[in-house]
Amino acid sequence: MKEIQYLSIQGSCAPSFWFKDHDAQSFRSLIESLTLSHSLIISSIYRTDVFFMAEEDHLDLIIRSWSTLKRHSFDQHLKGKFIRANNRKEAFELYFDTLFHLIKHPKHHERYRIRLNEIQQLESNNPILKELMECDMLLTEKYREQHVKYVSLATAEQIGQYIPSCENFSLLAHERLRKLNYN
Repeated sequence: MKEIQYLSIQGSCAPSFWFKDHDAQSFRSLIESLTLSHSLIISSIYRTDVFFMAEEDHLDLIIRSWSTLKRHSFDQHLKGKFIRANNRKEAFELYFDTLFHLIKHPKHHERYRIRLNEIQQLESNNPILKELMECDMLLTEKYREQHVKYVSLATAEQIGQYIPSCENFSLLAHERLRKLNYN
């Protein structure tokens, strides 16, 4: 059975791995030819997330390919800069846990959300994107029900006052994953 695998790079080293224009589509084609399955790339200047489905652990191969494409030499130091997950549960938990950290930087978060909205419009049938949005909708629902406190990016004063615990994201993502029906 194919598992969702996940790679992410963010922060100060992320701009050199950012996919501009058609780079993301070219890299996505490469991933899909290597894994013979679906992939999803969400790339903004300070964060890039790569999801793909594969039966075997292809994380190192994808990092090597990505590094080569961006003209970086691949070594253990570089490998350590990537957030990695080789199964669906860890992938979604890490995604939401690390997205939480991006919220602390409203301009970067806004840029990322704009890119994600563009991808939603272009790739609405992507199965990985559908699962990701299911988890996101559950988190939004939990915010509305006040099971998790919501930090509005519209009000700058609230951002520094309360940031929900990362464990909330993990637990909610895991709860949603249990409810999803997988093939």
